[in-house]
Amino acid sequence: MALPLRDARRLAEIIATFTRFGGGWLLERGGLSPGPARGDEDLTPARLRQALEALGPVFVKLGQILSTRRDLIDAPWADALSHLRARVTPLPWSEMEARAETALGRPWREVFSAITPEPIGSASIGQVYAAKLLDGTDVVIKITRPDQEERIQADLRLLEYAAARAAALSPGVARYQPAAMVRELARAIRAEFDLTEEAENTEEMAANLAGFPKVRVPKLWRAYSSRDLMVQERIFGTPPSDAEALAAAGLDGPTLAAVGAEAFMHSLLVERVFHADPHPGNLFALPGNQMAFIDFGMVGRLTTARQRELMAFLKAIVTADPKAFAKLLLRWSGADNIHTPPASLEAAAGRFIARHSRRGLDLSRAITDIMEMVREENLALPPDLVLLFKAMATADGTMKLLDPSFDSITAAKPFVARDLLALPKPEELAARFSDFAGAAAAFGEEAPDLLRAGLARLSEGRLRAEVTLAGGGDLARALEQAARRIAGGLVLAALLLTMGPVLAKAGPLVAGLPLGSWLGILGLIGGVWHISRRWKL
Repeated sequence: MALPLRDARRLAEIIATFTRFGGGWLLERGGLSPGPARGDEDLTPARLRQALEALGPVFVKLGQILSTRRDLIDAPWADALSHLRARVTPLPWSEMEARAETALGRPWREVFSAITPEPIGSASIGQVYAAKLLDGTDVVIKITRPDQEERIQADLRLLEYAAARAAALSPGVARYQPAAMVRELARAIRAEFDLTEEAENTEEMAANLAGFPKVRVPKLWRAYSSRDLMVQERIFGTPPSDAEALAAAGLDGPTLAAVGAEAFMHSLLVERVFHADPHPGNLFALPGNQMAFIDFGMVGRLTTARQRELMAFLKAIVTADPKAFAKLLLRWSGADNIHTPPASLEAAAGRFIARHSRRGLDLSRAITDIMEMVREENLALPPDLVLLFKAMATADGTMKLLDPSFDSITAAKPFVARDLLALPKPEELAARFSDFAGAAAAFGEEAPDLLRAGLARLSEGRLRAEVTLAGGGDLARALEQAARRIAGGLVLAALLLTMGPVLAKAGPLVAGLPLGSWLGILGLIGGVWHISRRWKL
């Protein structure tokens, strides 16, 4: 209990709050309560939501994440948690002003001609103010609150401890990787405390979307920005949720949805860095049917492997391939055998594909169905995938405000088709060949030793065997030679598979085909002739 006692006062507040709302037994299961602790009433979905709101930003965000995990909790609980909102009273400007000047390292009037003292946005982590630079440029200033960090860090330490305890006490809980879930939560919240990270995210997204003339990302003033303060361009626009204002401004909803969706899909499927919270308050419609993305405090990042899996997910829906979809769910769940899905899972995948591939896709409904399928099949999803699904569903909902007929799969099809037709990049080819060749070479080097060891154990055991090859020589030498030939063949095959598509298009055209294709055909004929001579076919 060393870690919880470190934050004893905060732990006592958490226990008292959960007990008051009937949820003390949850803390008991997480190892945070010394014994049964129950309130006067039983815990209900609504009372759990109230308890989390009373405990502040960390527990609110935890509840919001859990609301997307219908693979973990029943629908009534998920529905209640989806309405969680952080209730934080804004701090007066007199307190925030001192923090701003400390972060700037000078009086604010040396940088700004005016700052509106009433915040235009307030959250648990920080507050946002409208301001003007000395040259009259409209900007917004985000300032972190000075009163939350100590408590938030204590909450994260306690949740990390509780997740580890719960996983240790229950193998069933461990399957869902609670520690990884809390790490994702902690990473997101700690990133929000460091506005330097948000500034870097904003600049990265601006660079990634530079090729989209109808997409805007706010300009930053890095000279004035620091860990506790960030200054960026103020963009005036119309929120996607205000249909009357969009119509009055002469803006076209379907065009705006297409612009926003293409930018989001490009970030997700090409750049592998995406806005993790693209709700209507973080997007603005601008004159000329342009879209602005703001607030990059939460940014998701995909590994190359996860990007390929996401593309496989979209391909399975686009091509209506339930078996591929079932295999992907098994891979995400860390199953040992992903090549032979259980009949029940393949049937469920078939129903999912039939439901969601024949008409405009409601991504929020589809993700809910995936979560329920995973739960029914006793599988589990990694926490980072849940953040990705949440961002995709949020973007889908925002685009549907602009265009009720919007379909995420239709928006993704060009990227899927491009991926199907695209040749691997040279650097990807080199990386794949290097990995495969290294593994094959290691196999070739290790195979003789492994074979010798196996033969030695065989000779020392109860079963003894003596094999004489027709051409002479012992078995170990023959197998060693065969292993080296196999390794060489694997390396050659890897080279042909990776470089073949590139070489086939190389060189001038000869009788309608590139010279590289002719050389490949001649090589194939020569190889067949050599094998037939060698094996006397």
